[in-house]
Amino acid sequence: MGIELRELRWAIVAAQNRSLRQAAEALNIRQSTLSRALRNLEFQLGATLFERTNGGTRPTKAGQEFLDSARRQSILRLKNLDTRLCDDIEVRQKDYLVELEEKEDGEINAKWAQLNNNPKFAHANAEQKAREQT
Repeated sequence: MGIELRELRWAIVAAQNRSLRQAAEALNIRQSTLSRALRNLEFQLGATLFERTNGGTRPTKAGQEFLDSARRQSILRLKNLDTRLCDDIEVRQKDYLVELEEKEDGEINAKWAQLNNNPKFAHANAEQKAREQT
């Protein structure tokens, strides 16, 4: 199981704040949720990432190495996500334009059908065709 971008972000914020309480506030989550997530991350990695004391939380040596890597990974993942979103937006724009053209064509055809069924238009159209033939 891979590490999620959210877990990387939470670990980075915890290290920046040096307090799980303040980090949880910054992330708008419960402290217990953050603490549990960090413990799960440490278990997943098989290493203690943070030294927890009454005075706060700070990264261990392994934790600092992980955080440096996490920052790089976060940037790469966000760039990749940005590229995928831009590609998706481009495809959606193309699809929307095709759909819009089809809708406009349908509306134009409907208007032509209305005009062709209108006796005044049919009479005027017939007169114009007669003039063109002479």
